[in-house]
Amino acid sequence: MIPSKALAALAMGVAAMGAQAQAIGVHLGSYHGGAAGMNNVNPGVYYKASSGFTAGAYYNSLRRPSAYMGYTHEWGALAVTVGAITGYNRAALPMVVPSLRIVEFHQVTARLAFVPKVRRDGAAAVHLMLEFPLR
Repeated sequence: MIPSKALAALAMGVAAMGAQAQAIGVHLGSYHGGAAGMNNVNPGVYYKASSGFTAGAYYNSLRRPSAYMGYTHEWGALAVTVGAITGYNRAALPMVVPSLRIVEFHQVTARLAFVPKVRRDGAAAVHLMLEFPLR
């Protein structure tokens, strides 16, 4: 589903940063509020460094591969990831995605993110992710 080139680029970017790992995450799925035709199954992975550097890839709501890179700023349970994302109708779009830590169990954290509508024919979504600490 996610091209090996996108995962290789993600791995090289992380290695080049030389950042200390904070977490690796898994994208699971989204809910688009009943918007017709949107894909709600969005498997993917992401990496978040202790510096805030974040990069990931997933199968998006338009049934295309997406890759993104940016920084995540955290304030307790609240986080906002700011960066750029590919896989939609342009080469890259700006990305501002707030998320909330909703539960933690045995150091695995479930997060809900709000993905705002950025295209006229698009839809806003609530997205579920799991984070695993890397220490």
